[in-house]
Amino acid sequence: AYLTKRGYDEDAVRTFGLGYAPAAWDRLVQTAARRSVGGEVLEDAGLAVPRREGGWYDRFRHRVIFPIAELQGRVITFGARALNDDDQPKYLNGPETLVFKKANVLYALDRARDAIRKQGEALLMEGYTDVLTCHLHGLDRAVAGMGTAFTPQQARLLKRFTQRVVLVY
Repeated sequence: AYLTKRGYDEDAVRTFGLGYAPAAWDRLVQTAARRSVGGEVLEDAGLAVPRREGGWYDRFRHRVIFPIAELQGRVITFGARALNDDDQPKYLNGPETLVFKKANVLYALDRARDAIRKQGEALLMEGYTDVLTCHLHGLDRAVAGMGTAFTPQQARLLKRFTQRVVLVY
């Protein structure tokens, strides 16, 4: 319902790989265990958090899920938006891992890099849904930072594709 309200039809959800994390505390952990994937693997991937008393619980619960890819399009973590106004933080990224360093990633750059080169500019936006809305309406040169700070590493990454960046916050 949240995605529909934001203007994403089934095709957009499929194209961008959007998903939903159920409200259960251990749905992913249990599903992974049935497929012989241990909690350690989920923890290393940033998808599960260790419990003090042993075992794991799902990091993302009752949230819309956004896959975050590196430049070649391989998913390296997930971002998630809370569906309840009371749930904090509103947006939650997976933790830093061996493959995900927040300061080095721009959301949707894997999808936007060719358009950025072709059009000679990037649109730097605040969040996932801002970027996806732009892409759905033909502004396919939009990307977003991975939090509140725009880092020198992200600036260098964009500079590989263009000298012009328009801030749209």
